[in-house]
Amino acid sequence: MKNSFISNIGIGTRNTLDFNQNIPKLIEPGVHGFLKENLRNCGIKKSMYVNKLYNLGMLILFLSILFMILYYKYRGKLTPKEKKIKMEKERQYIVNKVRAMGVEREKAQQKIITNLPLFEDDEHIRGVLPMTHPSELPANYNQDKNFI
Repeated sequence: MKNSFISNIGIGTRNTLDFNQNIPKLIEPGVHGFLKENLRNCGIKKSMYVNKLYNLGMLILFLSILFMILYYKYRGKLTPKEKKIKMEKERQYIVNKVRAMGVEREKAQQKIITNLPLFEDDEHIRGVLPMTHPSELPANYNQDKNFI
């Protein structure tokens, strides 16, 4: 009884012929199909456009990464001329280090606190007398014949 009451009022079910005939139509019957097909075509074109744009972006990204890797590999290798220059610099560095170590070794062998050179003979110190008190004669005064 309740269903018949609702159907008599026209509320609830839309399958009644009277209700469908009373709906106002705002567009022509063929326009609805045309707009639906047009929107479907626009969606397909948009997805194709987005897909092509995405593929182009990925191609640019891939090529740029590939270019950077190849450029890095190419710049990493030295030409034969650059290899010779590099080997010469390394050789000069090693030779300089060996010379410096030799100088240090010679200084260590001298065993002098002040690292002054040793005088083998007296000609280097001729005329230089040890400091003494002014009232005393120098210690080597009698030994030095050229003393004035």
